Amino acid sequence: MLFLNTNLIIKKINKNEFLPFIFLSIVFLSNTQTTVRSLMLLTVMFVINYKTILNIFDKNFLLLVIFILFYYIISIIDEESKTAFAYSLFAMPVALYSGGKCLGLYVKDDNNLISYIFIISLLCGLPVIISVIQEIFNYGFFGNFRSLLYYNKVTLSATVAAGTLVPLVSFSSIIFTKTHLPKKIFIFFVYLLVILVALRLGSRTLILLGMISLFVGVFYNYNKQSLFKTFVVIIAVLIPIFLIYVKYSDKIDFTFYFLDRMNSDEFGVMTGGGRVVKWIESLNLIITNPFGWKISLNGYSHNLWLDVARNGGWISFIFSILIFISYFQNLKKYLNHSSNQIFKTLNLSITFCLVGLFCVEPIMDGFIYVFGFFCFFWGLLNSKCNYANDI
Repeated sequence: MLFLNTNLIIKKINKNEFLPFIFLSIVFLSNTQTTVRSLMLLTVMFVINYKTILNIFDKNFLLLVIFILFYYIISIIDEESKTAFAYSLFAMPVALYSGGKCLGLYVKDDNNLISYIFIISLLCGLPVIISVIQEIFNYGFFGNFRSLLYYNKVTLSATVAAGTLVPLVSFSSIIFTKTHLPKKIFIFFVYLLVILVALRLGSRTLILLGMISLFVGVFYNYNKQSLFKTFVVIIAVLIPIFLIYVKYSDKIDFTFYFLDRMNSDEFGVMTGGGRVVKWIESLNLIITNPFGWKISLNGYSHNLWLDVARNGGWISFIFSILIFISYFQNLKKYLNHSSNQIFKTLNLSITFCLVGLFCVEPIMDGFIYVFGFFCFFWGLLNSKCNYANDI
C-alpha cells in the first residue's frame, strides 16, 4: 500500500504497537458483536500497559465513562418515549479511546501513524464501499432504493452508511501537502471513489465534507509550497471531476438521489435538510426539559449535542460539551508543537469533517462507529500531547 513503508515498519514494530493496531482493526472490521470486540481491545490495553495503566486510563477516559453512564441512566427515564440506548456504548468509546492512546504512545513516527489511521479509516468505510459497488453491478447506479443492503444482508440507512466514510474522505487534504506524488494520486482516487459512493447514496453531507477537507488542505498549506504548485494540484483535482460530470450529467440515474434531495422544498439545501427548524425547536425544549424530552415532540434533532440533551438531559449535554473542550485543547497543543505539516493537516481535516457531521446528524442514535472513530482519534491525539515538546 502506498501509505506504508513496509520494510521500515516491520523493522520498528513491537508488540505494544502491533497489538493495539490489530485489535483496533478488529473492532472496525465488522458491525456485529461490537461489545465483545471492544472488551477484547480493552483487555489487551490493560494487559500490555498494566505497569503504567494511568497513562491509558486517564482523566479523558474517566470523562467518557461518566458521560456514558449519565447518558444511559437519564435515557431510561421514560424509556418508552425516547430512542433506545445502544448498549455497545458501554464498551466501544472507552475501548477505542484507550486503543488510540496506546497506539499514539508507542508509534513515535507520525508518518507511520498516518498509515495506521488510514487503514482504520478504510476499514470503517470499506463495508459500505463494497456494498455500493455490489448494488451498482447488480441493479445499476439507480439501484432499488436509496438505503443500502449491507454486506451482512441488513438494510442500512444511506445517511448512516455515508457517515462511515467521513474519516476516509478527510484524507483528501493530504493532496495539498508536500508528500510524494504517488501518495497524492492514490489519495485522489480514493477521494473520487468516496464521492461516487456519496452520489449513489444521495449524501449532500459527505460531498460537502469532502470539499471542506480539500479547502483545509489548500488553506493550511498555501504558504508551505509555491502558488504555482498549489494551482497545478487544484487543476489536477478539478479536471477529472469535471470530465466525469460532463460525461454522466445527462444520465438521470447517476445523480437522481442527490439532485432529488438537493431540490426538495422541505428537505433541500436551503433548509439544511429540514434541520434548522429542528435545531431551533430543540434549543427551546432544552430550557424546559432537564431530563430530556420525548422523541415524538420534535423527532431527531440532527445534532450530536442536541440529541444527547433530548435523550440524556442537561447533565449528559454538559459532559458532551466538556468532551469536545478537552479534545480541542489537545488539538491546539499538538498543532502548536508539532513540526509534521502532513499530520497537522490531517488532524485539522479529520476534526473539521467529524465535527461537521456531528453538527447535522443524531450521532448517538445510529452513527456509533463514527463516534467510536472520534474516541480513537481523541485518544491518539491526547497521546501525542504527552510528549508534544519533543515532537
